[in-house]
Amino acid sequence: MMRNPKHYYRPKTLDEAIKLANQPKTLAIAGGALAFGALEIPYDTFIDLQDVRELKQISYETYGISIGGAVTLQQVVEIPDLPVSLRRSITRTIPLNIRNNATVGETLMVKNPLREWNAALVALHDDAYTAVTYNYSGNNWETSTSPLLEGFGEALGTVIVTHLILPILRNRQALGAAFVARTPTDDPIVNAAVCVWLNESRVVSWAQAGLGGVSDRPVIRVDLRTLEGKPIDEANIAHAANFVTTFAKPVGDYLGSAEYRRGMARVTVQRALMECKQQLGL
Repeated sequence: MMRNPKHYYRPKTLDEAIKLANQPKTLAIAGGALAFGALEIPYDTFIDLQDVRELKQISYETYGISIGGAVTLQQVVEIPDLPVSLRRSITRTIPLNIRNNATVGETLMVKNPLREWNAALVALHDDAYTAVTYNYSGNNWETSTSPLLEGFGEALGTVIVTHLILPILRNRQALGAAFVARTPTDDPIVNAAVCVWLNESRVVSWAQAGLGGVSDRPVIRVDLRTLEGKPIDEANIAHAANFVTTFAKPVGDYLGSAEYRRGMARVTVQRALMECKQQLGL
């Protein structure tokens, strides 16, 4: 639980928020449905970013969709061009009241991220960079483009996420996802998301997976290079799914042993690739 803050500010501009956040024991965040419910937050000053207009915008750019850090998950769900698998990664286990009170920036900062959402984001990006942030330390602020997979849990209280860059899927591109859980609405034990690009010859030019529940990290990235230059058929899908297990270093717990999780990494990648195959009309 967050202890009672000594100071509360609700700035209207990003410049104002940056100035206010540049002090010790300060947390700058919009929403809070994920952060406040899951973490002990020892901050004296709370900067509420929900009125900062620059952080609440959704815009279409040449590189994709720019989604502000204070945009709620429900607003993301309502983006027309959102891939079905990415929308499902938000709606499957997160109820509407949480989606209305959790923000994009928050999902990239909390220690226990939404694994299906983050795995899908990892799979979608053809490079390591997805979020633009202001990093603050002492009296210095810097704008940087941050790797999605670095700093889960460590970013809370050290950055303001200004926006997330979300690629738009084009022709011959697909995103598939799969999970295993105790029930259809439970958090996943193991999950995978896979993005596949085909070239004009309808063979794979690029493929990448994001996996959760198969490492001591929340999500890992796996380059599915075994698929490159090959058609998406069942034999190549099975080979790629087996390839993924060499990167799985799971930690067993009451939900599943390490051996079980490694096996489910193969199963979920295979299912996600089969979903891509179906989307691509193959």
